[in-house]
Amino acid sequence: MMNIRQLLIDSGLNPNKNYYKIGELSKILNVRTSVIRFWEAEFKIKTIKNTASQRVYTKENMEFFIRLHKLLYLDKYTIEGARKILLENPDGGESLPDYQPAIVKPNQTPLQPSVSTEYLETIRKKLEEIRFLLNEAS
Repeated sequence: MMNIRQLLIDSGLNPNKNYYKIGELSKILNVRTSVIRFWEAEFKIKTIKNTASQRVYTKENMEFFIRLHKLLYLDKYTIEGARKILLENPDGGESLPDYQPAIVKPNQTPLQPSVSTEYLETIRKKLEEIRFLLNEAS
């Protein structure tokens, strides 16, 4: 099973805290806070707010979001596909034994997408060809 304590340490966070802010969860998953808020709405996650009215997450919440991140980003499930997996196996079972999200360590720049510039240029050229063909057809 996933070791949330080690993920927190690897992210430069204190593993002994009871609650973590949205920015800290965002750092662990290497996603924007808006993505986490979207997931909260989609999966109807109840969050706790601290005295400053900021969202805070328990370690159990964080484990859920880490599982969801794996399903969406690594396993390439859709939101509906991930929802089905999470409903069928809510406790996680054996689905994440060796999962490590893309952690941004302190003083490290966030990871960039793994798509190469050359690949994007190829796609752009193909789209231009399609646009040209569509313009000629009309």
